[in-house]
Amino acid sequence: MDAVQLTTIIVLIVFIIDVTAVSVFLILFLRDLRTTAQDADKAIRDVRHLTGPVSVVAGLLENVAIGSKAFKVVSNLFSRNEEE
Repeated sequence: MDAVQLTTIIVLIVFIIDVTAVSVFLILFLRDLRTTAQDADKAIRDVRHLTGPVSVVAGLLENVAIGSKAFKVVSNLFSRNEEE
């Protein structure tokens, strides 16, 4: 065998080993990325369960504030009528 053929065979073997290592790395990386995405999805679901009741309470407080403003407007109208 020539030196060129021997060098080509060695380079091909090293190239195959490198491609195999990169493939294994990508498979492990994608698996880890999938589990991270699943964990993030679980966290988002938990936040949705928490924000539901919070938004209801916030809506109630907002309606109470609007109601108190409306009560002030109506009471001001009646107090102006009494002054006249």
